[in-house]
Amino acid sequence: MYQYSETQSRKKVVPIKVNYHVCQSGCTDFSEFFGGAKGCACPGRQYPVDILYTHQPETDYLDAALITIFQIHLEEGPGDILVFLTGQEEIESIERLVQERLPKLPESKRKLSIIPIFASLPSEKQMKVFMPPPVGGRAGREGPGKCYRLYPENEFYKLKDSTTPEIKRCNLSNVILQLKALGIDDIVGFDFIEEPDRMAIIKSMELLFLLGALTDASKLSDPVGRQMAKLPLDPIYSKALIVADQFNCLEEMLIVVAMLSVESIFYAPSRTALRSFSSSEGDHLTLLNTYRASDEFLEKSKLVSSQEKAEKNLRKWCKENFINSRSLKHARDIHSQIRKNVEQMGLRVTSCGDDMLPLRRCLAASFFLNAALKQPDGTYRALSSGLTVQIHPSSVLFRTKPECIIFDELVRTNQNYVRNVSRIDYLWLTELAPQCYALQE
Repeated sequence: MYQYSETQSRKKVVPIKVNYHVCQSGCTDFSEFFGGAKGCACPGRQYPVDILYTHQPETDYLDAALITIFQIHLEEGPGDILVFLTGQEEIESIERLVQERLPKLPESKRKLSIIPIFASLPSEKQMKVFMPPPVGGRAGREGPGKCYRLYPENEFYKLKDSTTPEIKRCNLSNVILQLKALGIDDIVGFDFIEEPDRMAIIKSMELLFLLGALTDASKLSDPVGRQMAKLPLDPIYSKALIVADQFNCLEEMLIVVAMLSVESIFYAPSRTALRSFSSSEGDHLTLLNTYRASDEFLEKSKLVSSQEKAEKNLRKWCKENFINSRSLKHARDIHSQIRKNVEQMGLRVTSCGDDMLPLRRCLAASFFLNAALKQPDGTYRALSSGLTVQIHPSSVLFRTKPECIIFDELVRTNQNYVRNVSRIDYLWLTELAPQCYALQE
């Protein structure tokens, strides 16, 4: 046992140094929070950048971006064009539209390389963006350039100086769960660097209560709340693993949660690619099938090859099946970690075998707050929020439209989409989540 001595108590205490890298607009808040800590400014833009605006608001910013790309390509001198879009779907859409229109240009103007980049793209494809360009460079940092803002100038000055901190935009349930586990019960009075909205705290605590993590007195429940706090996951995922122990499908749920915890597994979810792994019950079982197929391929490859060669073969297999090998590897790492976590907690890693009914019921018992019911017009109504949503085109259930579904994620673009969807029986909700749905009967 470590013993504390008077000699040690007289030793000089070495102060802890914490380095924060923040954008310039956030420096003041951090400095004040840490008692006037010193800041060091590192200017980024070293070259002049001309800023241009549109005369009128654009009704379709994707179309405006496409027109601007070709305007720059045809009218400006040599250089590179960097286009900022909101996500993978829009990036791939612009890429397709540029490729379709390029052959219509004069032959001398058809030399235009299109290199997309988004998080779920395989790393070898992402690296193409960072290859040295033949001409040009990053405007402002490597040379002079132009910035085309696809909105009027007066709209720019209506924008906030900096992005709203994530803690004011995201679900706080995991933050609250960890604070409760540390013995901090006064969440509203906690000294955050950026104070979250009071209603966001209340809603997140309601979510934790419905998941069984908090008691009526807003204390961490035992054992469910304490078990959930031990898992490094979104509270709904943690709940899914704990409930899976009761449904005897923890082995399958560990895989599903690991796959849900990474960026999109399919980087080009064509129907042909998905057909190899798809389940008529939905995306969660499709992810399970994909993981199991990759695991089976890897194990067979290990029988005839070295570990290194087997891993290389798996990456090739992923490419052939339009699977992001980096995301799959990340999922395998997460699976290994959370399996150790649940085993240390004493949960039984059992399998439901080929019978997927226990797993589907377990999904309903865990994701009941993300349930939606089909409406007469073919859209869905999210039962907890009342929002009108649609199944995302990447889902295996996009064309099927079952009566009742649970989903993992709500994506807001020009429409409200739900991703990672599975079909369930509506009656399961009142049976498995009466705390939320019994009153709606």
